[in-house]
Amino acid sequence: MEILISGEKIFISDELIEILVELSKTIFETIKEVIENISDIFQTLLEQSHYHCYNHDKTIHYYDRNKGCRCKKVTFKYNCGKKIYETYECYEPPPKQSDKSRVLKRNKRKHR
Repeated sequence: MEILISGEKIFISDELIEILVELSKTIFETIKEVIENISDIFQTLLEQSHYHCYNHDKTIHYYDRNKGCRCKKVTFKYNCGKKIYETYECYEPPPKQSDKSRVLKRNKRKHR
């Protein structure tokens, strides 16, 4: 069989062509297996939690005398065992205004 490569004719036997075809098939199969193995490895890595991912551990509410307000301390725990703390000031809405007309009516009835 004649093959034309860059303007030159090269003669290749049929046996050599069969060997090259089989070799290319095995190369493509191994490449396919490697790609499947790599995709499996990435899938398992995505399913595992990362070493530095953290989870909520606990929350403690307390009254801070220096700030004069309620605060909460949130603890996060990393997968490696390290703990970090964050403190937040809790918002307390202003007290509702009482309805004084009801109290005045009651006192009026009481002292008639």
